[in-house]
Amino acid sequence: MSLVPAEYIGLARAFRSAAMSEHPRAVALMDRIVAPLRGRFHARQTPTSGAFARIASSWAAQVPEAGRLSLATNATPRRLTITETRLAPSKFNFDHWADGDKETAVVITRTDLTVTLDRFHFDMAPIASVPLHGLARRYQRGWTNSAAAIKADLCALATTPEHVFMAGGDFSVPAADDGKWVGVVTEIDHQGTPWLLLVVRTFRDAGMSARATQNHTETMELSV
Repeated sequence: MSLVPAEYIGLARAFRSAAMSEHPRAVALMDRIVAPLRGRFHARQTPTSGAFARIASSWAAQVPEAGRLSLATNATPRRLTITETRLAPSKFNFDHWADGDKETAVVITRTDLTVTLDRFHFDMAPIASVPLHGLARRYQRGWTNSAAAIKADLCALATTPEHVFMAGGDFSVPAADDGKWVGVVTEIDHQGTPWLLLVVRTFRDAGMSARATQNHTETMELSV
């Protein structure tokens, strides 16, 4: 594996730092917003008029923009759905790496909140892990390096079709820019349940030929 020029590593670090700057506060605010809903649901209390709309509005306004890739809310008098895709800090290592070797990364997470009169669901799940090396390659090989362009390419990973996960092995996901994310689908433990995760190894521009990746189990530390 060739070394990434230092300038692109620096750009990747700066992007990660900016995206992670509000992460603890974002997670705390999500929990704070959701807590009253959880309490009312378990107490079998019917939401007051306009409650779901106010929650959706509070979420959009209060949860920090830093680290956010996308947000969709839908509130009716009887149903609330919120789906937010965010970046979170993580470190990971493959099982074949030496003990203690870990690579700094960002992980793309999807937070889902669904509340009705008879259902309450709140979960944050990882979708893809992007190591600093892979993010730096995106800066090196992408056509546009604005923060918006990088986020658009990360959003492409977040919307990877389910069949890519189920197929397993190597994957190649087209980016919004003229290029593609390349890596391997690997299985991790998510809250005691086997979970499929996209692990990016690099970013290739449209003219680069495919190079084989290796399929290994991954261990990931996710800060949520």
